[in-house]
Amino acid sequence: MRKILAILTSDWHLSLKPPIARSIESDWLETQAKSLKAIKELQTKYNVPVIIAGDITHHWDEKAELVNWIIKNAGKNWWAIRGQHDTPYHQSRDIHKSVYQTLIHSKVLNPILSPSRPIKFMADFYGFGWEEPFIRPHYTERLNVAIVHRYVWIKNKSFPGAPNKNLAHTLMSELKDYQVIVTGDNHLPFDVKTDKQILFNCGSLIPRNIDQKEYIPSVGLLQEDGDIKREYLNIPGKWLNSKRIKTESKKDLSGLLRELKKIDVKAMNFTDILEHRIKGSKISKDARKTLLEILEEVK
Repeated sequence: MRKILAILTSDWHLSLKPPIARSIESDWLETQAKSLKAIKELQTKYNVPVIIAGDITHHWDEKAELVNWIIKNAGKNWWAIRGQHDTPYHQSRDIHKSVYQTLIHSKVLNPILSPSRPIKFMADFYGFGWEEPFIRPHYTERLNVAIVHRYVWIKNKSFPGAPNKNLAHTLMSELKDYQVIVTGDNHLPFDVKTDKQILFNCGSLIPRNIDQKEYIPSVGLLQEDGDIKREYLNIPGKWLNSKRIKTESKKDLSGLLRELKKIDVKAMNFTDILEHRIKGSKISKDARKTLLEILEEVK
């Protein structure tokens, strides 16, 4: 095998509590630790850095308990860009408020700047976090690797109605001076190769949704010639059945609707009403948190 330069991964979405589909897990932190252990074992095997293309945590303001757990369980020589889940309300100016920035300050993560050289003399890495503008590589004669957090897709690897502007080949044209493009955000793994470029979409490391029940996580092994080998990880998990997930989700939504019906709309504007009722509703904490984040963004 050709020399391995780096391990490529994305969309870890680490969280203190499990999503509904994985709530049957007896210890969610231990479940996530298995994924981090698999990454660290590969890192030991190849003695290379880990490159994370965004969304390290599920929420930008995860509790201190999770932050301490990440610091305790992290490996060495981890490099990352920020995804939208790492960014407070998707606003880069507030990144100083985030768990991502705490992990940078605590030296758990190294930020991928433009360029960064986690592998001396081998390649230049350019980091483009959520909505960051692209720049051209400084030295075209080197192996230039763009790490991008942007939703890109190919046929059968997208959500219904995904816009054409997000097609993988569109991004490859935008970054034509980069031989290697590594993307995060789309949780479905795929890669696209041409004569001059490769785009490697990592996919998520830790499956969270019921449609990922049969999903096998993977990482990329970046080789010295710019090619990437996908390495699959054997990390078993436990899942609720589909019927129970629907019941739990319906319970959350119906609870919110019952609360909204009690509102006196004369006294407040719409956003105030929603914030007031969401905070006092009996829906799950995760659902409440998500709704408040959305509400804050549209205010």
